[in-house]
Amino acid sequence: MLGTFGLTAPPGSAATAPAPVTWSATHTLAFDSARLGATRLATPIPASRRLHLAIALTPRHQAAERRALRAMYTPGSASYHHYLTPHQWNARYAPSGSRVSAVRHYLASRGMRGLHVTGNRQLVTATATAAQAERAFGTSLAQFRVSGRTFLANTTVARVPTALAGTVSAVIGLNTFQLPTPRPARHTQASGSPDPFLLLPPKRFRRTYRTGDTSVGRRTSIAVLTQGSMRHVVADLRKAERTYHLPRVPVTRVKVGPQSHDAAGLDEWDMDTQTSTAMAPHVKRLYQVDRGAGARMLRNLKEYLAVALPEMRRTQSTLARELAHVTAYLDIQQIRMGRRLAYGIDLPPDLHDARMPPLMLLTLVENAVKHGLSPSPHGGRIDVRAALDGGRLRVAVADTGMGFTKSKGGGAGLANIRARLSAQYGSTASFSLSTNEPQGIIATLFLPHENATSGKVAL
Repeated sequence: MLGTFGLTAPPGSAATAPAPVTWSATHTLAFDSARLGATRLATPIPASRRLHLAIALTPRHQAAERRALRAMYTPGSASYHHYLTPHQWNARYAPSGSRVSAVRHYLASRGMRGLHVTGNRQLVTATATAAQAERAFGTSLAQFRVSGRTFLANTTVARVPTALAGTVSAVIGLNTFQLPTPRPARHTQASGSPDPFLLLPPKRFRRTYRTGDTSVGRRTSIAVLTQGSMRHVVADLRKAERTYHLPRVPVTRVKVGPQSHDAAGLDEWDMDTQTSTAMAPHVKRLYQVDRGAGARMLRNLKEYLAVALPEMRRTQSTLARELAHVTAYLDIQQIRMGRRLAYGIDLPPDLHDARMPPLMLLTLVENAVKHGLSPSPHGGRIDVRAALDGGRLRVAVADTGMGFTKSKGGGAGLANIRARLSAQYGSTASFSLSTNEPQGIIATLFLPHENATSGKVAL
């Protein structure tokens, strides 16, 4: 290892000279003083000056990670919305333990202290003197001054020994310049959303953005695509027009498809309507086209029907297929309930092909939405988790809804599940309900673990 990194052998050893170091560049480039307008100082840096460094490591299998991420958000993919836990991500993509150990060994051999590896193994933090950092990363440091502040920065690209080239991607902390913290003037509004023109009044738009002879959109109709509640948006627009002496722009709201009452975007619609008409104050009309949830609702409904209708003729299904139904159903319910519904699904890859009775899991999720979350003014969360438990498949649907005391209904659907389990599996399967602390219900299915591809019980 010492020879690999070009370290000096201990006194008295057979080696007479350190092996030469072959360097490879990282993504940490040299500081560009001209771009910031900084002046390089001649004052030498004290060798004992301490630096707090973070060495960024490269994940494994990056191309595979990008493909998996794309599939995770592609409707119809087998892994659509099947998110990875931190443990699963680490097992597949985090830098290997051997690579992390090699980096730690190298940093320690260069005299760095306080080594710490983050949980995802992508950062190794350490403290070092300026001299140690220069030697470890094959660079030089200098002092610079800008706007009355003095800081250190590397004057050449940060490098590592070639043996670590595929492992270390960047070195953070060689440049100690800190961006100034904005401190806007105190501003108080009696009502409405934040003023988007507080730091840049409309009259300065064209000069600030150097629009020159760009058309101002006179007598042109413009539109802002919105979604959700528009409460107070027009009133806030009128207030902005009065405050900044802007022409009053006619507004027409166009509703398309089912409407949502989600108020999460109010500030966004305020900024969009006010800034667009301030930049083009003589437009003919502003249309607020509220697409609602129509397009997304239709897309999710088509996905739901595409996977649910064929299941009505099946006698067996797989856990991955059933969770695709559940995901499509919950996406539709999220449009209806907005932020009142959140959900998560945890399906280990080795259980994708586990046999599952069709539409049974969907019944449990529908029951949780209808009787647990919908009656609650605050909604809640649903988590669907699958795991092996004592050789059997355990699938749990946990909600944070109304719980046993306030939840009503669901009896027929749950009774049907018990009857189907008894007829198909006898005493080898079970179904139970329990309290989800601090609030809600957990519905749990225990089934024989059978692999759909082999038709055999998985051991």
